[in-house]
Amino acid sequence: MQQGKYKASEAVYLKAQMIDADANRAYNLSLCLLRQGRLEDARRVLADVLTGRLQVQPDAKSLRRAAELLREIESPPPPPPQCWGESTAARKSAEEEVIERISVLLNEWAPLESIFDHCAAFEEISQRTDEIAF
Repeated sequence: MQQGKYKASEAVYLKAQMIDADANRAYNLSLCLLRQGRLEDARRVLADVLTGRLQVQPDAKSLRRAAELLREIESPPPPPPQCWGESTAARKSAEEEVIERISVLLNEWAPLESIFDHCAAFEEISQRTDEIAF
């Protein structure tokens, strides 16, 4: 399981549970299931440990770990982090925020009006260059 081979680890823990059921193996099996996104299956295995359906006497450590993991599974996910202290309703989309920041940077670097002033100057230069060439 430490190498990220959760499907293979699941098969090993299932086989081991068939041979000799154990609360610690059941806990590890539930971890494999969680890592594969199978929350309901993991919840069911942990519930088996906590309700005594395994036909084994689990040790205190296995019971504590199973209870903690089951609480994590059943607790609602935390809300997304707030950005710059704004409320969720007032928060801008990432795209709007990027566009706004780029606009601010561009205006600080070269205001739009000055760009147009330069364009007019370049037009005048190019017209005079054309006049000289003829």
